[in-house]
Amino acid sequence: MSGSSLKCRRLLSFLLLGCSSAQRDPALSQPPHAAARVWSYEVAASAGARELSVHAALPPGVPEELELDRFAHPYLRGLELRTAHGWRSLSASGARWRVPECRVSGCELRYRYLLGDAAEEIDRFGFAALRGGVLLAPPSTWLLHPRDYEGDDRYRLSVSGAPPL
Repeated sequence: MSGSSLKCRRLLSFLLLGCSSAQRDPALSQPPHAAARVWSYEVAASAGARELSVHAALPPGVPEELELDRFAHPYLRGLELRTAHGWRSLSASGARWRVPECRVSGCELRYRYLLGDAAEEIDRFGFAALRGGVLLAPPSTWLLHPRDYEGDDRYRLSVSGAPPL
């Protein structure tokens, strides 16, 4: 196995680490009750996972202000909202993005996240770092989410990558 291949497998293992325990929890594998909302994220990693392409489908009723973890917002690029007429660019307000459509009717968002740059420049294990040639970052670093939100919503995360990831 090449060094690059091993690094990609380690990254994928780290990305999915939080997901693996949830799949084994019988309470979480039950079908959602009628009131449960589902946040769906599809993530495509570039070769080496230096850039992530994220597509998010958020249910109605979520807060309209979305953010990333501390230090992480400068690496988000090209945030767009799907509208009836196509994709519309959204701008940040400081370290947050305000999307009232998400609260009112649910929404679809897409953006790119420069994970490699974040890891090299933030260099903090809990947010984003490069250790031994492996990019490390919890999903809260690169997945838009609401601030101070309490709910019993469910979350789905799908990660794919270019070979050999």
